[in-house]
Amino acid sequence: MRDGTILGGSLHYLRTCKMRSGHFRRRLNSLPLAYDKFVILGLAYCQALIRRLCADDETFSRLIEAKQLSTGAMAIALGIAV
Repeated sequence: MRDGTILGGSLHYLRTCKMRSGHFRRRLNSLPLAYDKFVILGLAYCQALIRRLCADDETFSRLIEAKQLSTGAMAIALGIAV
């Protein structure tokens, strides 16, 4: 958790750096893969895609507004939706 200090901000950055798009892009570039461009869609886009996958269920929408899905659940849902 971030405590508002320089040390707290630095620790937060270190804990979350592997979740950032730059880290992911560097990891992709280190592999023998080819892609044309790297697109950052953003959380709102991903949530809308998942809502459509769940047929715009009102209960589910309220749940993901209250608490963001885990990374694993989001990856599975996006993989199914795309």
